[in-house]
Amino acid sequence: MRIGLVPMSAKPYHLGHHMLVQLAALGDASDAAVEGAPENDEVFVLVSYTSRGTKPGIKKSGGKERPIPGETPIFGEDMKYIWETLLIPNLEFPSNVTVLTPADGILPSPITSVHKVLEALHVAREAGTPSVTLPYIGATVNPEETVITVYSDIDDIDQNYPESLMNKLYPGSFGTAIMKFGVPRSSTVEISGTKMRKMLCNGDKEGFLPMLPPLPRDIAGEVFDTLSTSAIRLCPRSEWSSVSERLIRNLVRFML
Repeated sequence: MRIGLVPMSAKPYHLGHHMLVQLAALGDASDAAVEGAPENDEVFVLVSYTSRGTKPGIKKSGGKERPIPGETPIFGEDMKYIWETLLIPNLEFPSNVTVLTPADGILPSPITSVHKVLEALHVAREAGTPSVTLPYIGATVNPEETVITVYSDIDDIDQNYPESLMNKLYPGSFGTAIMKFGVPRSSTVEISGTKMRKMLCNGDKEGFLPMLPPLPRDIAGEVFDTLSTSAIRLCPRSEWSSVSERLIRNLVRFML
């Protein structure tokens, strides 16, 4: 069995991420075909809900996250809402793709979750176990007949999964049962999270929307509006939307 793992922070999830997932799922049949890309029976996308561009809250500020000066904050609470309400219900993934989030029980760090999966396969191979159920992804496999490939941007793959570390953690398995595959942005789309966050900061909705994966226009618009409003107001959607709803209710009562 061949399994693809695609861990991502995705702040925000953009077209490049989506094409990377398609490559892992479809191989040469994808729009982002890369020579030598393996074909997988199952692909698991591991998503993070952690914030980016913020500091942990402190007691005197009520425990609320504080944006880091000079950065566009992306609140994990907003990403949870976006993934569960806007992306997963509206995106078309290949049939062999499963998206896993912290709500499904994976760890806050997708990279750590990936290593737990790889460790389970490696330990089972070393012990000669005939069958193992891999944590978080739930696949039951024969360790001797399974190959797991980790996918990421070509720069991130070497930073997050250096060969020295992989050989140390999974001796005898790395390079045979455990592989990694870096995908250049030129094969997907020339966009990055940094550029997407800059568009949010600049209010560039027309530049932002085409860089999202295929979504209905109103859904894509809500992704932008949620992230940009939170960045401007320096607080997550749950705080500013409740204020907006309260103002609307007060206005309705006044008009009545």
